[in-house]
Amino acid sequence: SDARKLGPQHIQGGVIAMTQQKTGGTVTLPLHPDMMVAVNAYTKPSGDNVAPLAFLLTHQGKPYTAKGLGNAFKFWCEEAGLPHCSCHSVRKGTLTMLADRSRTVHEIAAYGGHKSLRMVETYTRKADALRLARAAAEAFEGEGGTKLSTVPVGVAKKGKKA
Repeated sequence: SDARKLGPQHIQGGVIAMTQQKTGGTVTLPLHPDMMVAVNAYTKPSGDNVAPLAFLLTHQGKPYTAKGLGNAFKFWCEEAGLPHCSCHSVRKGTLTMLADRSRTVHEIAAYGGHKSLRMVETYTRKADALRLARAAAEAFEGEGGTKLSTVPVGVAKKGKKA
């Protein structure tokens, strides 16, 4: 819902600053250099002497509604051969990538504009579990021939063969 409102007025000094619709909080994000190139290349549509307040405009030159942008984004993803993608999945994927790259819950919360860490923990929990399991698995590296059981192979309970 916020991406549809993003425009030149929200960018200053390589940083996006805007108020979130959902939380009312201000989000500030540094822009990636490649994104700054795109922002700097932006030219307002012709035929209007006032710059639009949103970068993404419909065919009629109007800002998208939240639902309209979601539908357009889904269409663009399908055209690009990514039918499994949506606005939400890209947002979730971005935050999951940060978790996978060992970013802290506070860093992810700041990037995602979350006021509470509760939602961010859903992204970090899975990444943390995998990271912890990998670290635990390292305990077995270099353990050639270590016995994992004291029961001889082929012997079941009460001395009977398995």
